[in-house]
Amino acid sequence: MKGIIICIWRAWFVFWAGMGIVIFAPLFYIALLFDKSLASFCVAARMWSRFILTISGVSTKSVIEQPLEKGKTYIICANHASFIDIPAMYLAIPGEITFIGKESMTKIPLFGYFYRRVVILINRKSKKDSYRAFQDASKQANNGRCIVIFPEGGIPKDNGDRLHRFKAGAFRIAVDQELEIIPVSFPDNIKVFPVSLTRGYPGKLRMHVHRPVSNTDPEALKKEVYDIIDNKLKEFGR
Repeated sequence: MKGIIICIWRAWFVFWAGMGIVIFAPLFYIALLFDKSLASFCVAARMWSRFILTISGVSTKSVIEQPLEKGKTYIICANHASFIDIPAMYLAIPGEITFIGKESMTKIPLFGYFYRRVVILINRKSKKDSYRAFQDASKQANNGRCIVIFPEGGIPKDNGDRLHRFKAGAFRIAVDQELEIIPVSFPDNIKVFPVSLTRGYPGKLRMHVHRPVSNTDPEALKKEVYDIIDNKLKEFGR
């Protein structure tokens, strides 16, 4: 019986996530038409995020250790264990943000139309294409736009029960462009909406935005960010 209830709730969430795209599509379109900076789109995306979480019985609580400087570009790095990480990120980070995301997502009807216009696309099967994507991200860094990168490279196949090894791309960009990285810890997303179809429940998402960190050594920076996120997840009981 519990499994059936979970499946019904997950279907409810997916339905409203999709229906939310339909409802907010005119607003997304207008935002992209009249504001090339993505600032207006991010406002609309936060409305969509709040809408789909609230109607699905999911609340959020965010802690920001140090306010972000307005107009300053940061690299945002978070653990990635759930599809709910995207709306959570919009609600956790203020200002203008863009994601590095999988090219395959552009095939989703309607969602893909907006996705390809606001995301730096990456084909992880091609090293050449991955390199191009990170070059594009470096260029975006000059626009005062925060770049969200999930350094694990995607949702782990083991359902994200532990933090996986980070890939180097985000940290090379940060060092090359002399940018600070803001680690973000999502301890609850995997519990609320995991990949497994028989798990999940409505509840609270805690989101911890850490202080910015920097280093001139990409490997040292990668280790520092990994340890910050990993230690916070352990503190939360992950």
